[in-house]
Amino acid sequence: MLPPHLSESLPLAVEVDIPGRGSAVVWDSGPNDEGPPVLLLHGWNVDGPLNWAAAWPQLSESRRVVMFDVHGHGNGIRSTDRFRFEHCATDVLAIADQLGIDEFVMCGYSMGGAIAQIVARRAPDRVAALALVATAATFSGRKRERVKFVALGTATRGLRAMPRVVQRGIHQAVARTAARRYPNWVRPVVLRGDPVSMLEAGTNLGRFDSTRWVGDLDVPTVCVVTGLDTVVAPSRQRALAERLDAPTFVVAAGHDMPVREHPDFGPTMVAALDEVAPVRVPAVVV
Repeated sequence: MLPPHLSESLPLAVEVDIPGRGSAVVWDSGPNDEGPPVLLLHGWNVDGPLNWAAAWPQLSESRRVVMFDVHGHGNGIRSTDRFRFEHCATDVLAIADQLGIDEFVMCGYSMGGAIAQIVARRAPDRVAALALVATAATFSGRKRERVKFVALGTATRGLRAMPRVVQRGIHQAVARTAARRYPNWVRPVVLRGDPVSMLEAGTNLGRFDSTRWVGDLDVPTVCVVTGLDTVVAPSRQRALAERLDAPTFVVAAGHDMPVREHPDFGPTMVAALDEVAPVRVPAVVV
């Protein structure tokens, strides 16, 4: 559970049925007429609130903002299907359909940025703009990275074959190590996810490569670069922005900017969105 200073800014979550997939937990700030809604996609191993709650008050001040947990993360869909970015892209469009949203701004953080690129490629007529944060066109360009992701795929296959209780035990041990630098409330949030799906998501990250087609996307795009990032190198983030010929905002923060509640997170996201999808100012009648 998020601490009160973060959770109190979020609306009540609701369940949205996705035909053939299950139900998704969705947070929706509610309709307004000031521009296309913003759909937020979170990063790997976290959930929507952990990734976006620190920026939610600023983002939702003048926009409709929607977020949900992707397959296997947090309270996300517990489909028996194996985790695939393509399935997550389908889920994005299905949730938008269920909420009556025809056109939206797609905002993706890290892994969510990869999924957002796929959504924009598949349904450019529905994506009014893209905001890509701490993400890249590929996450495994170097040999060392490729070896790491191959090992992750092997671990995923091994974990899938284990009894559920063993899966959870391993997941707890990994989460304890990964979250040791963060406040105590972070680890339980991570542990809500499905261990196999989350590992499969990592394998998908290793396979993802949009370098051949991302530059052809015909969608207004802005990139936010985390300048102190040691997970997704800033040079790789900038390379994505160059392929898209996208304006770039740089934050002096690491990949864990949202968890650290970096003071520039929310303001930078608002400025980035204003760059590609400015809020409509209502006409003044005199």
